[in-house]
Amino acid sequence: MKRPALLLIALSFALLSVLALGHLNQSAAVPAARDASPADLLSSVRDGGTKVIDCSYTYFEGMPGIKLPPPLANTKTFELTNISRYDERGPAWYWNWFSVGEHAGTHVDAPNHWISGRNNNGVDRIDVSELIAPAAVIDVTQKASSNPDYEITREDVLAWEKANGRIPNGAIVVMRSGWGKRWPDPAKFLGLDSNGAPHGPGFGDSAAEFLLKQRSIAGLAVDTVSTEAMALAGGKKPTPFPVHFMVHGAKKYQIEMLANAELLPAKGAVLIIAPVKVQNGSGAPARIYALVSSR
Repeated sequence: MKRPALLLIALSFALLSVLALGHLNQSAAVPAARDASPADLLSSVRDGGTKVIDCSYTYFEGMPGIKLPPPLANTKTFELTNISRYDERGPAWYWNWFSVGEHAGTHVDAPNHWISGRNNNGVDRIDVSELIAPAAVIDVTQKASSNPDYEITREDVLAWEKANGRIPNGAIVVMRSGWGKRWPDPAKFLGLDSNGAPHGPGFGDSAAEFLLKQRSIAGLAVDTVSTEAMALAGGKKPTPFPVHFMVHGAKKYQIEMLANAELLPAKGAVLIIAPVKVQNGSGAPARIYALVSSR
């Protein structure tokens, strides 16, 4: 097993307390990874053995954001107000204040985001060990290209496992749909049709139920505005937005609008997720990094 891969395993042991080796060869080399230190990981990053990928979008005024139909209330995305910029208001410094929605840009949906999880933890109480996780990346780019309302199925998950091994315990299961190429155009990223209705792929009911009941995951992530297909999920019976309902009811979190998903391998990456610590927040903007072996 190559050294960068061992270092990524070591990160799982040292920082996750989650066994993230379900998809790796359980060879005699693995125990040696337990002896690797965070300093070894840093060295691997510095010498290029481990690549760091930025998986968050930059916040700016006018950025894409979810739009719910009336009479439902909507969030603002991002507003920036300047305080001073090396001028009479502050001659030696530049600073701003900003207003941002909990669910704007690259963000985490906390376990209490949905009514099914109303008594669950807010974003500030998500165990930090669950915010460092192996990524299992399911690529549906071609399917989403021909069907912008595509839903990942249980069969898609099983096909991934056939090629890559069982979904690791504590994993974030990521949908890669190619939607990132639509950023930063709001209309394109939201998939607005001629009537202004949004479209975009996501996880289907069967996939979410399978992952929550038959696998031990930390949560779901998507490179679109929602973890489920916007054009379909709101009208489902008997429970609208069933993926949100199931995920948060199971005390799990979600990541939406993940950037650079196309740069992540199907397996082997480790996500480091750092949401803003909003007291009892239903979610928060997040800076997310992926650690990927470059050798």
